[in-house]
Amino acid sequence: MMTAHDRDILILLSAYNGEGYLPAQLESLQAQTVADRIHVTIRDDGSTDSTVSLIESMALEPLSVEVVRGKNLGPRDSFSTLICGADPSFSTIMLCDQDDVWMPDKAEIASRTIAGSTVPALYCGRSITTDADLTPVGVTDDAPNGPSLRAALFSNIAPGHTMTFNRALADLYRRTINPQAIMHDWWLYLLAAGVGTVVFDSEPHAYYRLHISNEIGYGTTWASKLWRDAKRLITEDRSALTRQAEALWVEIGPDLNPDDRTMLSAFLDQHSLTSRWGYLRRYPMISQQRRPPWTSTLLFLLGRYRERKPTGLQP
Repeated sequence: MMTAHDRDILILLSAYNGEGYLPAQLESLQAQTVADRIHVTIRDDGSTDSTVSLIESMALEPLSVEVVRGKNLGPRDSFSTLICGADPSFSTIMLCDQDDVWMPDKAEIASRTIAGSTVPALYCGRSITTDADLTPVGVTDDAPNGPSLRAALFSNIAPGHTMTFNRALADLYRRTINPQAIMHDWWLYLLAAGVGTVVFDSEPHAYYRLHISNEIGYGTTWASKLWRDAKRLITEDRSALTRQAEALWVEIGPDLNPDDRTMLSAFLDQHSLTSRWGYLRRYPMISQQRRPPWTSTLLFLLGRYRERKPTGLQP
């Protein structure tokens, strides 16, 4: 039997009380066209059900699979632990959620897309949304304006469950991961958009299961998206995006190209209405949806993104 060291694709999966959905996901990994190239590391995030024993009872050849037990950290820190602890010999790394289902060609297409890249490279894309029983109900948003660092400051178009990245990006993540990162996948997207390359695939290659236990969730109708946006308008701490951007400045600011460095510096200079207006005039908001980004523009102008407590960072 092939071992982990005979393989070049590493799938990182964080599991938590996943006995209801995990078997379907693992079977879809087993059905990948390149399954004999795949090693799966599963970190159990302190499950209280039979998740671990269920995994250990499954015959998953030709995959090679290992299970690591851990305390409950939540999805961001559990995935971060997996990325930081991953075997650096793997050339391709993929993130995997426990409750989705991959189409058989997902791993092959993603790995082929970034193969040979020498800079930090990230592949991501759309998914078909389903109900709890895997009945399709829609599709996640496209990225009509494409990936960019400027857009990445305000929104993440790279869902973790679609992510594939190379060794260079994994190494950069390990060196730079910062407590101010909102989510592990967003930080990976920021790094790749800043000093590497991002490929967004508009063709879905995964089924994204929506159910009551989803950590993030996704709006599938105009009404649900409107409700999601209204809640974000009222409750979201937008200064967290600025703290994340400040952390990015500290970690990779000197490595940015001159245009992105100037843009990020201008973004962080939110101390006055004049400075915020100047940023928006030079760098209008980029919408990753089909409607204009009026809300984000207005809230930025009003100072909702401004860090309330001085951090001492000077761009």
